[in-house]
Amino acid sequence: MGNTSDKYYQLRAIAKQLGINMKVEIGDDFITEKSPTSQTKKSPIRKLKVTFPDDSFLNGENPIDTFMETVRRIGPEVIKRKEIEYQGKPVITFSKVHNGQVQEGNYWVTVPGTTKEKYKMLRLLSSKMKLGLDVSIT
Repeated sequence: MGNTSDKYYQLRAIAKQLGINMKVEIGDDFITEKSPTSQTKKSPIRKLKVTFPDDSFLNGENPIDTFMETVRRIGPEVIKRKEIEYQGKPVITFSKVHNGQVQEGNYWVTVPGTTKEKYKMLRLLSSKMKLGLDVSIT
């Protein structure tokens, strides 16, 4: 990667190309400080709630647990038979075919990364399979 001055110029060039307002200095005994614009707000933890037609519901602390338990109650084999896809990927497969899948018995379940995407997938499943689920984010 070169010497210190080479690294300095490389970092400045990268920052300029990316349009990043970044201060690059050479030296030692630096004290770093957090930029007020770089502080991120932590979004509140959102829960997934699924109410079934018999008025039973799932509303766990973790949206992944709620999502997976809903898939278990519907039945992975039933979902697989319908060959439902979400964003171009099959919801259920017999083997792992892409990242983001979790094994459930003999099947692999596509699990979206965000609570909002889990919500959307469960609504799609409910609609395509005529399950009558009431899915919400709380």
